[in-house]
Amino acid sequence: MDPTRPLAVTVRIDSPQVVAYRLWFRRPDESDWTAFATGDDQSPNPSTYAVVPLPRGSVLRFFALISGNPQTAYRIEVVVAQGGAPVKPPLLLTGTTDGDGTASAGGEVEP
Repeated sequence: MDPTRPLAVTVRIDSPQVVAYRLWFRRPDESDWTAFATGDDQSPNPSTYAVVPLPRGSVLRFFALISGNPQTAYRIEVVVAQGGAPVKPPLLLTGTTDGDGTASAGGEVEP
């Protein structure tokens, strides 16, 4: 990753459920997270969000709430790229909704 160039984070929802998500970043010298994107299943799929240049050691965080039929599979892919090329393997969030049809998923990536 080139810390002088912006990043692009693409979220792809491959699920029949209702999904709402949020993305944050945190630089290594900061304690607070900065939200930079919010989306849901009504957003374009996939959706791509620009992120300011980040120094090495920064972290990107993703969190989603999922709601649909009980015991149904979900799949969400988060790709961090720079200059059109992924900087890390995609963050894959997969699972099954519970008996009430809900789930949450999240993860972090250090680009």
